[in-house]
Amino acid sequence: MGNETEIEFKNLLTIEEYKRALAFIGKSTSDAIKQVNTYFDHPTVPLKQKKQAFRLRQKADHCELTFKEAISTTVSNETNVTISENEASIILSQGYVNTRDYPEFLHLPERLDCVGSLETHRLEVEFHGGLLVLDHSIYGQTEDFEVEYETTNELEGQVIFDSFLQDVNIPARPTDKKIARFYNEMKRMAERT
Repeated sequence: MGNETEIEFKNLLTIEEYKRALAFIGKSTSDAIKQVNTYFDHPTVPLKQKKQAFRLRQKADHCELTFKEAISTTVSNETNVTISENEASIILSQGYVNTRDYPEFLHLPERLDCVGSLETHRLEVEFHGGLLVLDHSIYGQTEDFEVEYETTNELEGQVIFDSFLQDVNIPARPTDKKIARFYNEMKRMAERT
């Protein structure tokens, strides 16, 4: 369990830029770790309207519930609670999280319903005092590529991230957070039906 402030910069990539970034950090797609984020929200008091999010993240050896609240475009507060694989299975099979089961989330609505999942293949490397992340994500009918840089200093982090983009010849692009892209895709899919 833990509370932390997350400072991260992100940029969407083309497949060609993703491959260049992989080469730059000396990694290949076979090094990626699969993780699945399942998002939860309240039907009448949506967290997303308050720039908040709730997810269950599953990796091969770890399951975690996370509540995120955006402070700015690059800074978020996070509360993380590690849970067992059995707890994760129960949550997924029932299709909702009862926040009353977790003291850290008592400030949230009692029940948060599952809205969908996003699969990511993630590569992480230490980079200039922070963490450089390359993600290949699949959700709905969308597949995207992204680079993130997580740091403890917002000003220095921006300089390091901008330098990385320049070194790998990647143009800076305004990039929504993964959860926002996920919700936009879910909305597009609902409109098609």
